[in-house]
Amino acid sequence: MRSTLKPAIAWLAVGSYGFGVYLLMTMQKTPESLPAPSIPHFDKLPHAVLFGFLAWMLAWAASTIRPAWGRSWPLLILWFSLVSGFGVACEFVQATLPGRSYEVADMIANAVGAALAVWLFRKRNLWQARQQESS
Repeated sequence: MRSTLKPAIAWLAVGSYGFGVYLLMTMQKTPESLPAPSIPHFDKLPHAVLFGFLAWMLAWAASTIRPAWGRSWPLLILWFSLVSGFGVACEFVQATLPGRSYEVADMIANAVGAALAVWLFRKRNLWQARQQESS
């Protein structure tokens, strides 16, 4: 018996995390004032991780409704596109905020994180499906 509570909680988690990412991306404090290693372009790593995790959560939430959706390329491409578009929108919002900047490199890092996450999610789901078939 499949519970409808798990998908509802999953989608609530996705929405909450996405809202948190938006708040983080648009907060007034400048990234330069936050402690970070002096590695060139190190700030791109958090972008990739934040948006990659958001894409992973979208794929996971969809797979709570129907597990095969976690292996469906059209849906995974949709999640990648939504997360990448959200990253672009966050950058445009940042361009309007004092102390924040608009960077194409940030958009690329967001998209790379999302692409890697949906690819890894699909690999993981295919592996799990094979494990279940062999048991």
